[in-house]
Amino acid sequence: MKKFIKTVGVILSFLIVLSCFSVSFASAAGGLYSFYYSNGEARITRCQTYAVGKVEIPSTYTLSNSLFVCIDEECDYENPVRQYVCPDCGYVSDKSLKKCAECESEEANSLDICPDCKKTSTVYPKDVLVPVTVISGGAFADCTYMTEVVIPSTVTRIEEGAFRNCTSLKKVVFEGDECEIDASAFAYCLALEEINLPAFLERIPDNMFEGCTSLVSITIPSTVTLIGERAFEMCKTLTQIDIPASVKVIEPGAFVNTIYLQELSVDPLCPAAVLIDGILFSRDKTR
Repeated sequence: MKKFIKTVGVILSFLIVLSCFSVSFASAAGGLYSFYYSNGEARITRCQTYAVGKVEIPSTYTLSNSLFVCIDEECDYENPVRQYVCPDCGYVSDKSLKKCAECESEEANSLDICPDCKKTSTVYPKDVLVPVTVISGGAFADCTYMTEVVIPSTVTRIEEGAFRNCTSLKKVVFEGDECEIDASAFAYCLALEEINLPAFLERIPDNMFEGCTSLVSITIPSTVTLIGERAFEMCKTLTQIDIPASVKVIEPGAFVNTIYLQELSVDPLCPAAVLIDGILFSRDKTR
């Protein structure tokens, strides 16, 4: 019995070590992310919650062996579909045939012949890099060990709650100037201190920075036209913010519970709001 228990213990120890090694290998090989590919673009659907420290989001996704090309320098054949060529008459088909539809040859399924130049053994599969353009809703949510994230210029949309509750995230870097951001994208990133918003951002959506209790200041780009409802709710350490003339709408409660907001300025040409004795009012002074 003791021998049996000892054997089981050894096996369990081996499995535990093996599982740890497998996780490390998957991470090193790019298994940190899950992707979805469609129409020449890729989106990140999920990042594993064990992401630690600074995370640089990849700008491309590799589609392995997804394009078939001819290696002959004088031939520019490229096709995402593996094509079959009849060696007798050269008929090209996208599917395997028992007989050639053109000459009825039973050798209609050669994969060694280039459909364009008709030379043999010149076609081979090639990896293709496609841009990562979207970060899906909740993709990085609850990655509580991540301290910094770099978002590449290929990303043009960040969906709802993409980085919600990344409680150790201190810094966000946008490498590009254009990106659409959805509601609650960075909500409850409790440690967030620094973020450079895209230069041509048009909207600060609802609840975007809700609960970011370490955010001290932020620069709103001069292209922003809307600040959403409760966008900065409970940003209790926010002390400085400038509202540019481009802002046409400030939704109710945008700055609720920003109790230390002392350096608030509104461009005189801003149609959405006016500052009177340090208090923010709508331009028509109804709220």
